[in-house]
Order: sequence, then structure tokens, then C-alpha cells
Amino acid sequence: MTEMIQHKLTKNYITLHYIEVSNRFMALEAAHNEVTPEDLRKGTKTVLLEVARETIGSVKSQKKKKWISDDTYAVIREKREKQKAKIRTDIKN
Repeated sequence: MTEMIQHKLTKNYITLHYIEVSNRFMALEAAHNEVTPEDLRKGTKTVLLEVARETIGSVKSQKKKKWISDDTYAVIREKREKQKAKIRTDIKN
């Protein structure tokens, strides 16, 4: 994943990103008088995320496989039941 991001961050992408962010921040500064600090924060976050998606793109996440299979869960349950049965017989004796 990092290799892909490094590959895409060539000089052209960095320049495009800088220009897009600059243009959008100039628009935010023009509207600065009517905007609250919270709105500015949200606007800044939105601008940065949009520009990053446009210039760099996004990486699709891969579906993860189950870590423990159903067969393994069955074995775990069986061992627990045997352990409980062993404890019960030890207590009775």
C-alpha cells in the first residue's frame, strides 16, 4: 500500500494537490467573515479530504478471511465440554 502511495506522489501529483488546496483555501478565506470556527474546521477537513481523493485516489480495502474457522470453533466447544465434564466428575468424587 505504501509503495502505491509513494508511486502516485510524483512531482506532478504534489503540484496538483498544492494548487487544489490553495484554490479551495482562498475560497474559504473569502467566506471567512460569515463562518464560525467550527465551520472553518469542517470546511478545512472537507477540502483536504476531497483534494486528496482527487489527486491521489483511494485504496480499496480487501475483505479479511475468518481468523478461526467453524471447524476450529467446534473443536474448541468440544474441548470445553470435556473440561467441564472432567471438573464435574472431580467434584463428585
